[in-house]
Amino acid sequence: MTGIYPYVSIIVPCREEGHYVGQTIRQMMNTPAGIPYEIIVVDDGSRDGCCDFLRRELNAPGTKAGGPAVNLLTTSGVGAARARNLGAAAARAAFLVFCDAHVIVSPGWLEGLLGCLEKREADAVCPAIELTRPPGYTFYGGAWNKNLSWTGIQKPPPGLQAVPLLPSGCLGVRADVFRGAGGFEKGFRIWGYEDAEFSLKLWLFGYRAAVWPSVRVLHVSRTLHSYQSGEHLVHNLLLLAVLHFSGERLARAVSLARRYPGFTPGLEQKLREKYSGRRQAYFRRRVFSDDWFMQKFGIPF
Repeated sequence: MTGIYPYVSIIVPCREEGHYVGQTIRQMMNTPAGIPYEIIVVDDGSRDGCCDFLRRELNAPGTKAGGPAVNLLTTSGVGAARARNLGAAAARAAFLVFCDAHVIVSPGWLEGLLGCLEKREADAVCPAIELTRPPGYTFYGGAWNKNLSWTGIQKPPPGLQAVPLLPSGCLGVRADVFRGAGGFEKGFRIWGYEDAEFSLKLWLFGYRAAVWPSVRVLHVSRTLHSYQSGEHLVHNLLLLAVLHFSGERLARAVSLARRYPGFTPGLEQKLREKYSGRRQAYFRRRVFSDDWFMQKFGIPF
């Protein structure tokens, strides 16, 4: 283990990532950084041995002396949101950076993201993210369309700019802000909407989310796995709505969810009953309403 206390904890959840997670971790470690950091990989029930290299080559939970610490946590398939929360709970640093297990970073990426957070110009920040498919497609944070589907913001801003939604593919946040906001929604299943819910919660609680376009990260596009099903997406969409939407908007979200495969009659009522206490606590804590959020960012829902 390195004797240098980390300034930032990079948290990389993964499940069935094949060679990508090894490629991502090695490339991060080979990219110059002027900030001491640790990497926490959360293997969420993978069956393809994608994290075996950590035990074999990097001798997890630590690398050779002088290098960054690389720690491996294993779970039985708790889902993306809870896997990220587990990584954050093990983090030792004042700043957290969440990354997908299939990204390629560039020199100075950590310094760029953390600069915005250190100066408190934003409480959470993402870089410009370029996809490998379609080639050259770059987005600068995201927004919702009329169907509450993620749409990337394609117009590059001149500098730091507020955005409604931050992608969990690469997202930096102050550790105290992350914990103060309650982290990612632990009631979510498997995959979907975790970054949107976290971003919405930040804004409603009075925090600021922004994109810093001077930092660019390459995101390797890949085919979705079978576990990333519509049923989980519908569950997570409805839970997001139950926790954060006012009555009329909640009703519209339920109507929207009915169109999707995996919708189960009565699910919204079950979620209402189970999470009524948290909904009330969230509404009491709000600095801004969901109406304010939608109007501020011109979201037609």
